[in-house]
Amino acid sequence: MTEIINQWTNQNHKYDLETFKREIAVEFAKEMKLPVKMIPALDGMSYRAYVSTKDFSKTHGAEFIEYLYAFGAQRGVVFKDKAA
Repeated sequence: MTEIINQWTNQNHKYDLETFKREIAVEFAKEMKLPVKMIPALDGMSYRAYVSTKDFSKTHGAEFIEYLYAFGAQRGVVFKDKAA
């Protein structure tokens, strides 16, 4: 995730790691049709979508990693070779 947030911006917005992880986990869960919790915002006027990656099964965890690589690759992110 660090390589994605260091190399990619969304409409000129750069995400911090915690925010990006929260947002990408929700997008992944929606695409996989996994449950997404709706949590009331502190102002009481809106809701925030929330998914904990800790709740992913091993299979969904592995798919999430692949999703991250695909997400980054589609946006021109160059990943370091971990085998090197």
